[in-house]
Amino acid sequence: MPPRSIQNPSALISNVPVLDGNSVGFPSWRTRLEELFAIVGVHNIVTGKLPRPETDYKDKEIKPLTQGSQRLYYAEESGSDWDTLSDMCWATLKMTLSIDLAIRYKETKPVNVLFKTICDAYKKNTRARQMMLQDAFWSARHDPNKPIATWITCDTQILRSQTKKKKYSSPVWDRIHC
Repeated sequence: MPPRSIQNPSALISNVPVLDGNSVGFPSWRTRLEELFAIVGVHNIVTGKLPRPETDYKDKEIKPLTQGSQRLYYAEESGSDWDTLSDMCWATLKMTLSIDLAIRYKETKPVNVLFKTICDAYKKNTRARQMMLQDAFWSARHDPNKPIATWITCDTQILRSQTKKKKYSSPVWDRIHC
């Protein structure tokens, strides 16, 4: 596998919105964070697609550790390199969390477990919200004393006054007009 050289993510972190526990901001946070990790070259470690190797360097040949001024990492072959990259991603991810969330998840390691935990929490929360909205929608009752009912009545009267000028012949119009 080719070695990885890590780009410094500090300049890109400001493009990731802070996740503050609000489910509205979660999709943009997740998208921007995944883009950041893809640019840096560690997306497969964060998402769990590249598991940690059991041992360091299966073949004992000497591999170059630097290329110019950049350190090279062999995450597919070296457990210690994978750990280093995972820790860097973990710190980057925690910088995009609000202080409360960072404290809540301070012991959750490695980064793929932390990322999955946060994503699962928001998926469950989103699903629960969808169920509550559906329940509220289907159990809603019409109350003629509410302002929305008054607004609908006024809107219907305006519609009737405007449409008296035109003649329509359709079963739907006949039901609305009557």
